[in-house]
Amino acid sequence: MADTSTDAVAPAFVWVQLYYDDGIIYGDAIKIQPVPDDVNDLKKAVMERCKKVLNHIDDHMLLVHRPGTTVPIPNDTHSLRPGERS
Repeated sequence: MADTSTDAVAPAFVWVQLYYDDGIIYGDAIKIQPVPDDVNDLKKAVMERCKKVLNHIDDHMLLVHRPGTTVPIPNDTHSLRPGERS
């Protein structure tokens, strides 16, 4: 009998791209591996990988959006909150 479960397999990594407020891309996308458990941990991982660029802000100031969000980010788009999954 075939497995018909709808449980998704968690990805091994996630790609992160930094953008300025005006939608300008900053640098190349970076790979975060393993995928953090939640948005807070993802922000901390990005801060660690990009500490030279992001040295003037705290992790709570980063906004994380769902995959497929257009850039520049539309004003009515909400960012993911700690504990929320895309």
